[in-house]
Amino acid sequence: MESEKRPDSPERRRILEEADRLLDEMDAPGLPADRFHASDAQFHILLTSLAGNVVVETMMASLREATIGYVQETVSGLERWPEVSCTLQEQHRGVLRAVQERRGEDAAEALRHHITWFYGLSDHR
Repeated sequence: MESEKRPDSPERRRILEEADRLLDEMDAPGLPADRFHASDAQFHILLTSLAGNVVVETMMASLREATIGYVQETVSGLERWPEVSCTLQEQHRGVLRAVQERRGEDAAEALRHHITWFYGLSDHR
């Protein structure tokens, strides 16, 4: 049975609700950047957990640890963090909406754009 055809499970609903709650938290004015990043990483790990593949989920958790310095370095060099965080949130909401609606290809494309857009802000090109 394709994932698009599976009925919602309580676990899937819980994960999507938690992801939505994290995004709401990240919308708070004046939220410190380190809290934003912690919630951002947790958001991505939650969505990864929907795949039901513990190896992928573990890899994502490892990537969080491996990229935290890069993310913090990129953000600390941005004078326009409020604008950037707003764009990141728009992207997060788009990814979440596609996942909620079970539009896998759209979610993958939105996520690809999200990652490459943020990477483009860094000096690591």
